[in-house]
Amino acid sequence: MQGRIILLSSLLLTHCTSPRPSSRIGTEPPPAIPSLSLESSLLETSRLSWQPRADHVAMVIPAEPLQKLKLELEHKEAMTLQSRPEASLWVLSPAELKILRAHMSLGEIHSYISKVGLQKIPFQPVCLSILRREEADKTLVTYFLALESKGLLEVRRQLSRHFVEHGGKPGSFDPEAYRPRITVGFNDRDLLREDSATGSSQPCVYHLAQTNLQPTEDARPTSKPLR
Repeated sequence: MQGRIILLSSLLLTHCTSPRPSSRIGTEPPPAIPSLSLESSLLETSRLSWQPRADHVAMVIPAEPLQKLKLELEHKEAMTLQSRPEASLWVLSPAELKILRAHMSLGEIHSYISKVGLQKIPFQPVCLSILRREEADKTLVTYFLALESKGLLEVRRQLSRHFVEHGGKPGSFDPEAYRPRITVGFNDRDLLREDSATGSSQPCVYHLAQTNLQPTEDARPTSKPLR
């Protein structure tokens, strides 16, 4: 009997002290996100002149650093991408501008954009993202720089206030529904925010290797209310 007790105690001790099999055995660590190079000259928007458009509002972006980024992306993805006619950062999409123009003239909107100095408002690149959308016989993809910019968001808020003050329906234009981005390239057409409702996105497919990439001068649009 004593021998059985000693043997049972030994077995229990061995079970308690033996390493338990890990639930992570056989799983691979998540792959490292690759990087792309982005030149600091992308942020030198203040040296460019803002170009008013009838169908949207956008900041003009230096084209050369964006083109270099696109070429590197094409090499890594082994594909050829189309690009927009001009490098730009949209502040108001065509659909949003149409809503605002129901209670504001295009001249009023352009006057405010000129007054706040759109080209001087800072933004910060975060990473390179992708938006996909499945259509009948193909997959549409758009690669874009995801950005952060409190100044651009404030421009939209000021326009929203003026819109409501002049009879616009609250909520019909949502200034917060904004994720600033710069399109780098696409395979068929540039997918917009409106396409994301029927598509899928990946927040960051490439990190950005940035050199001296600092925000531009802050135009502080909050100090320039729309009149």
